[in-house]
Amino acid sequence: PVSIKIRVRGVSQCANYEGLYATIIFVPNFYWRLIYMATFINTLWQGLWYKGGVGNWSYQFHRLAGIATLLFLAIHILDTATVFFFPSLYIHAIELYRSIPFMLGEIALVAGVLYHGMNGLKIIFFDVQPSRWTHANEQKANVIVYIGTFVLWLPAALIMGNSMYQHSILPLLGV
Repeated sequence: PVSIKIRVRGVSQCANYEGLYATIIFVPNFYWRLIYMATFINTLWQGLWYKGGVGNWSYQFHRLAGIATLLFLAIHILDTATVFFFPSLYIHAIELYRSIPFMLGEIALVAGVLYHGMNGLKIIFFDVQPSRWTHANEQKANVIVYIGTFVLWLPAALIMGNSMYQHSILPLLGV
């Protein structure tokens, strides 16, 4: 069971519901962005401490991969928009993206996108016929998703890692 917290004028009441978490706070509309961010952080924090097993970790990784992909797309759109308005800023952004931390982040992003897609297909598979959704089937499916993600990610990671080695690491070593 996961809690729903309802806070009205500083008074908090909790109720437990299966498979659902949300924090509802009644405040003026001015603060809604801060509340949603606090709710998201609270959800992630409680998700780390929840002892739900493989299904919980699958949910957390799926959510994290989706958010990372969304963040990457937003940054990509913003930096591409600078080509027209601020070409020097765009060139600086490209130089940043060629640095080792960003390239490692891109390799991790590929893993996240692949995991998000594979896990989404798993969810569709179970949602089409809900009778398939048992604890044993979910554990097997999660293992398949993890292995499938790794098998699909490994060639991409090797190609991207080779590019990072040739274009970022070797020039730093003076080779």
